Amino acid sequence: MTDIELGEIETITPYKQNYSPTAGVFTNPLFQDESTTIREKIRSFANLPENWDGLGTSAPTRSAIENALFIVKKLYARGIRPDSVNPTSDDSIFIQIHCPSLADSTERNHFYLFECFNDGDIVFLKKENGQRDVIDLPKSSVQNAIDQISSGDTNALF
Repeated sequence: MTDIELGEIETITPYKQNYSPTAGVFTNPLFQDESTTIREKIRSFANLPENWDGLGTSAPTRSAIENALFIVKKLYARGIRPDSVNPTSDDSIFIQIHCPSLADSTERNHFYLFECFNDGDIVFLKKENGQRDVIDLPKSSVQNAIDQISSGDTNALF
């Protein structure tokens, strides 16, 4: 897993912005443009050289890139905006999401992370109200995890 301090992340973007769930489309074309930009960023990871970070880290593999693209596509289809998408020194790509608490939409105490490893594994981390859980997630369960993030009920995953 990526070694990050979950409580110290400051990059927070609005959750489910500019999305109409009834129409199933983005109401702001800039949001759709952002999705394209993030997908281009993920594709650019294929151009990273070996040891790209000076720590001996392997460049993201095709499998990691394809899984990250799959997850980002599914997130945007549900109107969920990733806060950050980056390669890691753990031979993976992480996709992080902050969501407001359902009880208090002004408080951002829900954090989710998908990590796509070079060997094809996907790990899902959730931190809700101080409780942290990590699971290996089969690709076939990604949509279920995203649906539960959208609904605010990820307990069934764990």
